[in-house]
Amino acid sequence: MQWRAYRRHPWLTTTMLDSLVRPPAVPSGMSHVDRQLCALAGLGLSPRTALHTVIALDGYVGGVAASNAFEVEAEHVTGISGARRLAASPDLMTEIFASGRLDTPAAAIPEQAKTLADLDELFEFGLRTHLDGVAALIAAASP
Repeated sequence: MQWRAYRRHPWLTTTMLDSLVRPPAVPSGMSHVDRQLCALAGLGLSPRTALHTVIALDGYVGGVAASNAFEVEAEHVTGISGARRLAASPDLMTEIFASGRLDTPAAAIPEQAKTLADLDELFEFGLRTHLDGVAALIAAASP
């Protein structure tokens, strides 16, 4: 839900994420945190660990959303999309990867790739990984 809202309204990240540890007092935001904490209730986490879990998840979602917001703003200001910007520098990318100093990223990025990853794909991967970590935390806290 949070990701969809940030994708629809990129400006929302600057409002909702001005501070993860001292967030703005926005009723809908506090309601969201309440729902998240309720979902973790009874799973064996201490109140502090549950709150940190919620803040870390919100930080992850908001961080990826902020990257999207920067892209949207840059495209609005320059009129050039991120994909066009990347496509405009294939010679530089080829030179960087052909240098031999970056063998690991060169092997990870397909030759035909136009972007490093689709933002939604990257978000889903990170979310799954984050939630797997939360599941391990809950499993460790369970008697």
